[in-house]
Amino acid sequence: MLFTTRVEWEIKDPVLKALGKDESERTYPLIEIHLNVPLFHVDVLLPADEVNECQMWSRFLAHDIEHVKQLVKQKEVVEYSIYLETPCNSHNTVERHKVKKLSKIICGKDNAGCDVDAYIFVDGDSYVNGDIDTVDAIKNAKVTFDINEMRRQNNVP
Repeated sequence: MLFTTRVEWEIKDPVLKALGKDESERTYPLIEIHLNVPLFHVDVLLPADEVNECQMWSRFLAHDIEHVKQLVKQKEVVEYSIYLETPCNSHNTVERHKVKKLSKIICGKDNAGCDVDAYIFVDGDSYVNGDIDTVDAIKNAKVTFDINEMRRQNNVP
């Protein structure tokens, strides 16, 4: 996944730049995200410290579940929620994108032997990325991500 921006889009205003966390950060009013990959929204709760007297929620975007796992395993993360933004299946669809809380990811093969990913959401809904209509049609299905199992491993409520 690429996050793309243009040099001229960088915010140069010293007042707005001063709002950043440190001088090494670059601030842009927008970035382009190539949505031909899964887009995970990860909300993490960070502990209070000397600078921030209260706990702060931060949102991160990732395109790979392995990056998400690595993020939420950081010792600074007190609590987290993981969401998937589903791509649109058709330009005629009213709901072009949905952001839903993720529960499991199941990987396998379709009838032609191509890789298929199925995303199962907390509300029981699912999204299958491939030429299969239902999760039950996936061959050699295996669970590659389970939020409950991950929470148990990380001792997170």
